[in-house]
Amino acid sequence: MAPTADKPAMAGTKRKFNMFAMDQELVDFLVDGKQFSVHEGLLQHIIPSWGSAFGPSERFPRVGNAWAIPDTSPWAFCGFMHWLYNQELPNETMLKEKECPHGFDIGTESEPLACSMAVDLYDIGQMLGVTSLRDAALAHVFREYQSANIVPDMDRTWQVFGFDGQKERTGNICELLVDVCLKRKELCRPLIQEAADIGADLLPRDFVFGLCVGHFKLDKPNADCNVTNNFQGPLKLSDYHWHSEDDSVCPCKRSARDEFLIK
Repeated sequence: MAPTADKPAMAGTKRKFNMFAMDQELVDFLVDGKQFSVHEGLLQHIIPSWGSAFGPSERFPRVGNAWAIPDTSPWAFCGFMHWLYNQELPNETMLKEKECPHGFDIGTESEPLACSMAVDLYDIGQMLGVTSLRDAALAHVFREYQSANIVPDMDRTWQVFGFDGQKERTGNICELLVDVCLKRKELCRPLIQEAADIGADLLPRDFVFGLCVGHFKLDKPNADCNVTNNFQGPLKLSDYHWHSEDDSVCPCKRSARDEFLIK
């Protein structure tokens, strides 16, 4: 029997929803002036804090009958809805069918639009407390750098660490980018040289700080510092995933197969 809103799927399985068994009530969201509608039963099933996070709150204010979602774009929220209903991130082909917002057609990855979307979906997952979405988004970014011997360019670095100080991102996705650059230092050299020639503020401060701490093998100044020393061995996807308590069967934890490593 397919899991319903009242019977979540077992961890590590692809969720399938019985729309006939699900509450058909819709919830409206407002994102930068654009309205979206989502089945409430689906939200209750996937967002652990749905009942409390979307009560009276300054973070998600009510605008008419809709919940206003800050710090994201309609483009990214549309990607969130795709993930909600399909349990997969939008792919490059799908994203090319619609013009993306200015500033997101960036990067040197094999699927740059999907990578931009994954970074924004990571934020939405963090904002809503949806571990499975954060892990899926981070896994996509991990695979981009696993599949090609590249490092993030300046535009991707700013997207991940925050555009011009408007949004300062913290957490495992920042650690991953720093570790990839430390592991591929020679490839990262032109990026650092460009910033040194033109101005150090061309790169996010926390990114440069992470490179310095990692390169010189310094101790973390505090527990919240976005720096790791994982780069000295293979980078393992399981080191960057959060994994909820009931997610012990996530494939990246069960196996050291090459598909979960950056060597």
